[in-house]
Amino acid sequence: QVPENPHAEYGLTENVERIVENEKINAEKTSKQKVDLQSLPTRAYLDQTVVPILLQGLAVLAKER
Repeated sequence: QVPENPHAEYGLTENVERIVENEKINAEKTSKQKVDLQSLPTRAYLDQTVVPILLQGLAVLAKER
């Protein structure tokens, strides 16, 4: 018989299981994405990886000014 989880009454077990499943799915997507990124031309690679970070930084900078 499975011992009862003391955190079950708070709903923690379902949340933890859901988080673990999401992390597994995201890890699979990330590994596929890494392979795709390595095959991209330089411009497309930068558009996928660097540009979003730069845009976010510029938006924060614009708010501060």
